[in-house]
Amino acid sequence: MKKSKKIILIAIAALFLLVLIVGIIWGCLAFSHPKKTTINPGSYVQKVYQMDNGKRRLIETNEYYMDPNGRLEYAYITDEKTGETKVFEREYDTLGRLVSEKRTIRRRIGVSSGSETSTYQYYMDTDKITDELDTDESGNLLYSYRYTYDDEGRQLTIDHYDGEDGTNSRSEYRYNERGIKIYANETYNGQSVIEVDYDPATRTLKTSDCEFILTPDGRYESGKGVSWGGHEGDIEFNYYPEDDPLDYEEITRDENGEILLRRTFDKQGRVVKLTEYSKGQIIYDSVTDYNAEDPDFPGEVVSITKINKIDDNGNLVPESEVRTGMFSPSLSGEKQLYGGKDKNIYYWYRNMGGQMKPYLQYTFYEDGTVRSMIGNTERADYDEHGGWTVRNASEYIDDPAIHEYEAEYTYYD
Repeated sequence: MKKSKKIILIAIAALFLLVLIVGIIWGCLAFSHPKKTTINPGSYVQKVYQMDNGKRRLIETNEYYMDPNGRLEYAYITDEKTGETKVFEREYDTLGRLVSEKRTIRRRIGVSSGSETSTYQYYMDTDKITDELDTDESGNLLYSYRYTYDDEGRQLTIDHYDGEDGTNSRSEYRYNERGIKIYANETYNGQSVIEVDYDPATRTLKTSDCEFILTPDGRYESGKGVSWGGHEGDIEFNYYPEDDPLDYEEITRDENGEILLRRTFDKQGRVVKLTEYSKGQIIYDSVTDYNAEDPDFPGEVVSITKINKIDDNGNLVPESEVRTGMFSPSLSGEKQLYGGKDKNIYYWYRNMGGQMKPYLQYTFYEDGTVRSMIGNTERADYDEHGGWTVRNASEYIDDPAIHEYEAEYTYYD
């Protein structure tokens, strides 16, 4: 009997060992990813370390592989603490537009938590998306968006399906001959809310924030409500001649007639000048020339922004001038703002007292890539490729405390 029990125990142990070995092999196979045989320029590997009591602890290994055109093709994001790996695979069409992105999560134990795939279709040869679908590994629809446009490229409808709760929503828009949106209807599971509506009898256009009177030929005549930047008051419009590249000027005044905001638009509907006032004094002034090029960075739009900051006592501080609206490539292939002759740029916010306060400051290398970013709760230093090397942050990897992180890069040029 004892011999029989011993044999059973040995058999169980052997079976457990076999399962363990198979699990390890399966886990390694599932956790591994195909290595690129051809690595294109722009690809790189990032290793992220957390500084903990003077010790460097590896917490992430991230690999980014670009296609021959410099677009992200594969990405492998590995959490070294949990062993979880997120795999991203992208495909593009002949016009360089993203048509598919597959996202897969893998764990060390060899059990994949599943994958999702997003696919995109476009309106003719434009970058306007007509269909966006997200499916799981079994082909089940998780969500979808469908967009339609008019001949001018303006959005007419948005249909959305949420597979999680089975709900449908629809947005509908209409425009007049001047391109002003005169109708917006949001429908959610059969319940409709009209957010923009126009009464031709009174020429009254109502939105969620303002009420406008339109001219007989469909342009803005006057308005009342909340304009750009939260400025509330009466809104007046002054128009330029038809042959002028500028279209109109919009002015918002408070109840005492003091100007709060002045904006100038061109015929394409773009803001070319924006000025904010406080107690009759200019606190923000921005001018954009969409036809000019910055002399330091050819091909980029020039926008000059002048900010007169108000201190806590309501006094104006000396004017500072920065360039904004210009861009430089980042590691992800997207673009980032840079500014000024000194390659500095400041982002501002308005506090409860109405004062303009800086909350982000960027400095830049001579080629326009970011050198450093300094904010109220975080700081980051970047190398010449745009990858951050030292970061002090409170929100990185969902960590509530403020920690310092370091990153090492291997670039493939």
